[in-house]
Amino acid sequence: MRYETMPFAPGGEGYLGHAGAFRQNRMGVLGSLALSPHPMQRLRTAVPVARACVLHHPDLIHEVLV
Repeated sequence: MRYETMPFAPGGEGYLGHAGAFRQNRMGVLGSLALSPHPMQRLRTAVPVARACVLHHPDLIHEVLV
């Protein structure tokens, strides 16, 4: 899957994106990411050229780490 086609993770509004949301409510952001039906999601960052994504499916995590 290409990064540009990944769905955005829920939340992460405003200038800082998910970094600002994570700073305010870490457990809430992690909980919303875990409940999302998408196994791979991209995060909004304050720097447009920075790319960040979240994986929460065991097969995808294994593929990245191994």
